[in-house]
Amino acid sequence: MRTVKISIPTTLGHQSFPAGHVLAVNESTAEDLIARGHAQEVVPHGAATMLSGHNSVVVTHDLKVVPLSVLVSGSHSEVASCWVDAFTPHAFTIHAPSNVTADRVVYWRAYTP
Repeated sequence: MRTVKISIPTTLGHQSFPAGHVLAVNESTAEDLIARGHAQEVVPHGAATMLSGHNSVVVTHDLKVVPLSVLVSGSHSEVASCWVDAFTPHAFTIHAPSNVTADRVVYWRAYTP
């Protein structure tokens, strides 16, 4: 599965999708939509703030599928060695090795199956 964002109104099977709609589609459908200029591949990403005194943050997302992997990086040494677990179609959890001493931002990039 790949995540694509529809560029122009498109019909797949019997369902129509407006421009801007994000879909998880199989490999061949994604290749076809991208080749015809009807869609662009999307790599979901964002930032989460781990609050002072905590060592984890739950990130909610709109992927509608469980991510294959999530890469994380922090801008401070307290969040430089984070890891991710508790994957669902709507959320995952980022963990730090210990409680952070101030609010820390962790950046993430999700890859779908």
